[in-house]
Amino acid sequence: SQLLTSFAAHIQWDVKDTITFSVVDSDVINAYALPGGYIVVYSALLRKLDTPEELAALLSHEISHIKYRHSMRSLVRNLSGYLFGSLVFNDVNGMMATLFKNADQLRTLQYSREFEEEADLKGLEMMRRNKIDQQGMLGLMEALKKAGNEKSSISIPEFISTHPLTDHRIRYVQQTMLEYPQQGSTDEIRNNIFQQLKAAVK
Repeated sequence: SQLLTSFAAHIQWDVKDTITFSVVDSDVINAYALPGGYIVVYSALLRKLDTPEELAALLSHEISHIKYRHSMRSLVRNLSGYLFGSLVFNDVNGMMATLFKNADQLRTLQYSREFEEEADLKGLEMMRRNKIDQQGMLGLMEALKKAGNEKSSISIPEFISTHPLTDHRIRYVQQTMLEYPQQGSTDEIRNNIFQQLKAAVK
């Protein structure tokens, strides 16, 4: 977690929240953002990443979820219809059940395709502002796609199941890179921290 925090400290995120980075030792391939500025990355996912640019892409994507309040916006969308119906029919028990159900969605963090696309594209913006090679976003997606296709996998990695990884998604990232080309620069400090992080999660 300290190494991930150090890595992230060398990127300008342009967010109001204080971001807390944590690594969880797990064989599950996953990462997620929680309200309040918490980013959690599982060690199995870190092992799938080959470059510091891929890690920067992952963090940019998750921080975009926080910056644009996707978890809270998802809750509001889901709650609004249920709560309206509960109030109209004076169904207090139904309203409470709905509140608990949607609170649990903060744990599963299943965002809509709209929010996923926004997180991808705003993540690319963050990478361009920091002069990080945008190819890292495509590398991240290809790594996740490969992980999902591995025959040795018994089930689909959680990151892919909660963040639908489609060819369409890869295509719009490629199109955006063509529209906003930028040469990335090398950051030796980030590179060194990335290598230490990879060694720590072997």
